[in-house]
This record gives sequence, C-alpha cells and structure tokens, in this order.
Amino acid sequence: HCISSAASDVYKRQLLKILTIEILICFTLSGCREIGSTQRDNYAFYINFNWNLNLPNENSEIYAKSSEPSFTGDGVRYHVLQYDTKDVNTLLNSFSWESDKISNDLSNKMNQWLDSISVPIEERPESEECIYICLVQHKYDYLIMFFNKNTNVLYVVESFI
Repeated sequence: HCISSAASDVYKRQLLKILTIEILICFTLSGCREIGSTQRDNYAFYINFNWNLNLPNENSEIYAKSSEPSFTGDGVRYHVLQYDTKDVNTLLNSFSWESDKISNDLSNKMNQWLDSISVPIEERPESEECIYICLVQHKYDYLIMFFNKNTNVLYVVESFI
C-alpha cells in the first residue's frame, strides 16, 4: 500500500510539471508574450488602461520620472512622449483641449507633484506653448496632459492617491 501511494505521488508531480510546461509553451506560441511586450513598451498603453482612454501609441519616450513604486499604485508619474505627425489628429480629436492659461491652483498642484519627484524645470511643459486637458477620477487622482502642436510632444502628469 505504501509503495503504490509513493509511486502515485511521483506520477502526479510529474504530470503537473508536464502540464505546466505545456501551458507555458501554448502561451508563448499563441503570441501572448509578443503582444504584452509591444503594447507595454509604450506608456500610452498604461495611460489608456489607468484612465480608460484610447490614445495612440507614442513614437518614443523623451523623458520619464516617477515616485517610488507603492503596493497600492499611489504616487506621481511624469512622462514626455513624442508623437508622429500621423497620430496628431487622433490625439487632438480625443479631447476637448483647453487653450486658456492653466489655473494657478492646478499649476501649483502640478508643480508640487513634479517637485516631489525632482523633475528639472527644463523637462517640464511650457504651458503657454501648449494646449492642455485635466481629468480627475475618484476625486483625488489627476491626469494633466499638455500637448505642443509645434513639436508633437505630449507631457503627461499623473497623481494617484
């Protein structure tokens, strides 16, 4: 009785290992790895996921700075993204961009967030040259985006509490 039970346990462990390997091979062959790496190489993927948006993927990331990662995802994230000319219309038509000067209250909040992660002044958006949009969710999470139409650069400031 003991010998057959031990043999049965060995058989179950080997079967579990084989099934695990087969599952990993299936995921790899189905392209899951490729899809994840290409989409997630673009920060627009994360903005879209976090804010339920549909921004086009950026051409390149010019600058990025974030607060230390937290278990709950709280913190400040800042990204400067370069867009191709072909994606500009999609980006412009995605929001009702503001062309007025940003309010002092919002500007002060944004500068406090950027100061908290030590973003140099020269890496920050020149708001007078940009249009902008501010989205708020759950009362405390902010997304502020500035877009410079002359350079096709999108500045993204996110604060999650």
